Amino acid sequence: LLGKGAYGEVWRATFNGTLVAVKKNQHTDQSAQKTFEAEAAIHSRLRHPNILLFLGMSRDPTGKILLVM
Repeated sequence: LLGKGAYGEVWRATFNGTLVAVKKNQHTDQSAQKTFEAEAAIHSRLRHPNILLFLGMSRDPTGKILLVM
């Protein structure tokens, strides 16, 4: 666990041998899920040297959204 806030947690992990950050949404209600999905859509289009590259999006077994960056 790297950090925790009001909307979720950020974890350090490896993906295909690469160090990544995984942002996990804490909320399961529909409005929070839609906001998190909108954030994922924005991240997928961003390319900047000071912003982590968006690698993908998934869901954990409980249905919470995971952003891999």
